[in-house]
Amino acid sequence: MMDGVVSKEHLLAARKVRSLLGAYEAKRDLVMLGAYAKGTDKELDEAIAKMPKIEQLLRQNPKDRVAFSDTVALLQAACK
Repeated sequence: MMDGVVSKEHLLAARKVRSLLGAYEAKRDLVMLGAYAKGTDKELDEAIAKMPKIEQLLRQNPKDRVAFSDTVALLQAACK
């Protein structure tokens, strides 16, 4: 349903964040144990680099009021 209600840029950013989260979660144990060697997996390297912005976006306090456009901007920034 998302495809029909958001801009193409928003949709691509959401897909990118989901992809990065998936890559990170698939090898999170290796990363946390320090057993992952940087450069082994390009997508995982990108996910590790962008994880602080992604986590900041996802940890928004539910009581904080944020405009939809600001949330989309944060989502897009997390992908860059």
